[in-house]
Amino acid sequence: MKRLTNIAENIWEAVAPLKLPGLRMDHRMTVVRLANGELLVHSPIEYTAELKSSLLELGEPRWFVAPSRFHDMFWPQWFGAFPKARFVAARGVKQDHRELPFSDVLEENTNLWDGEISVLEIRGAPKLNEVALLHAPSRSLIVADLVFNIDAAAQNALGRLFLRANGIYRKPGISRIYRSCIKDRSAFIQSLQQIQSHPFDRLIIGHGPNLGGNDVLHRALQEAGLAEAQERMVDAGVSMNR
Repeated sequence: MKRLTNIAENIWEAVAPLKLPGLRMDHRMTVVRLANGELLVHSPIEYTAELKSSLLELGEPRWFVAPSRFHDMFWPQWFGAFPKARFVAARGVKQDHRELPFSDVLEENTNLWDGEISVLEIRGAPKLNEVALLHAPSRSLIVADLVFNIDAAAQNALGRLFLRANGIYRKPGISRIYRSCIKDRSAFIQSLQQIQSHPFDRLIIGHGPNLGGNDVLHRALQEAGLAEAQERMVDAGVSMNR
């Protein structure tokens, strides 16, 4: 049974192994209990009846979030288990999965949670279209694949080679695979600058142990050569807002 573990006030996680050739990594599902008692489930792991029961012990699962075009596994059983819930998704997911009745598209003007959770688009990478969710009460930023933090010690030789090739060996960072999806560098950098303008102390990630706040994200951008580009844009007077 994949158990829900409390990681902050009104936030829980369940972590399950993600089967990939040559790489040992986990997939995190994040659960937020909103002020009205409803639950928001971000990037659910594989459905089980026990996991459903654990959720119902916390509250009513009302919202399910597909945060990117890559985090699209396991959805059919969750739709079946919670037919009255609203399933919301990043741009492109509805088009990729027309067989699934996602109800809402998440964009930065989306206001489904009365300001308790803000939707922050990561623009410029259309193959991903990832959105970050900022949970203001706990000062937590919830992301999917923006930052990886994979345990190098748990890998075999092929896994270690993968981490080295992606620039995330023994350190959290933005993988080279993710960076290869960036087609509009300016839009990507501006959106990350906008995200960094919000206060958060906790970075809840899709794969690997969670991390600290804005400083960790900034270091990841530095390692990827993107923080310096942000600074050059600021120096040139480019607005970081839409």
